[in-house]
Amino acid sequence: MNKTTFFGASCIGLIVLLFSGCGNSNSEIVRLIAERDSLRAETANQADRLNGYEQTISLLNGTLDSIAYEEKMIFVNTGDLEMPVTKDVVRQNLERFEAILNRQKDQIRQLEAKLKVANDSTDNSLRLISHLKDQISAKDIQISQLKKEIEKRNVDIARLQEQVESQQYTINSQSVTIDELSKRNQKQTEALAKQDAILNNGYVLIGTKSDLQRKGVLKKGHLVADAILDRSKFWQIDMRTWREVTFTAKKPRIITNMPSSSYEITTSGDKNFTLHIINPSDFWKLSSYLVIQTD
Repeated sequence: MNKTTFFGASCIGLIVLLFSGCGNSNSEIVRLIAERDSLRAETANQADRLNGYEQTISLLNGTLDSIAYEEKMIFVNTGDLEMPVTKDVVRQNLERFEAILNRQKDQIRQLEAKLKVANDSTDNSLRLISHLKDQISAKDIQISQLKKEIEKRNVDIARLQEQVESQQYTINSQSVTIDELSKRNQKQTEALAKQDAILNNGYVLIGTKSDLQRKGVLKKGHLVADAILDRSKFWQIDMRTWREVTFTAKKPRIITNMPSSSYEITTSGDKNFTLHIINPSDFWKLSSYLVIQTD
């Protein structure tokens, strides 16, 4: 999402409008419309990918939190916190920890397979999954070693607890990495939202012929390019949600190139008219600008 992309997204609607108003070739208009639609599709695609990436990060964060929590509970007597931690308690906690790791392995395998089927194999998600699989493998080894240690006759549980606590650093550092990636993903999502807004911005101006001429938008019945570039003259709307506008007029006329089948203008009398957009995609297909002359 570089500056060129944003500039192109914001200007294509204007260029299409000007070509339409000046009698330029239909092929050029079709090319510009295709370019605008391609930008919209690309933005939607990127939004979907970022949303999937955010879900992956959320799942991996939950997995890391679960591992960290269960690791701390190895040397805790959950049945009675006041009772000392015995070999049996540690053994039971290790078995629970192992069962949770196995469930998480299944989840990760399913997620990895889903990403590969979706052709996201180059995504950062797979790199994060790989790191997490390494962490879980390390925990498998740790559980196996602790099981052997706990069966020794004169095992020092306090020493084993210190050993486990010193190994928790790797999980903590991985959590920091995922948190940083989540923040980066959030920034990309915000940037995409801005681009999406630009692609779906519409510009509306309603006035008499003299009003439009005074603002420099209309000259000899044609739209003026330099005036159109000054968007402060227009009312900005969101083409995705904007459906109608009511205004006062003697004889309303849309002077921008909107297909007549995509809208209707009704009146309640007393010179009050309402423009109803019936088919938004067709209505805004050729131009992001709407100019209505009221006389």
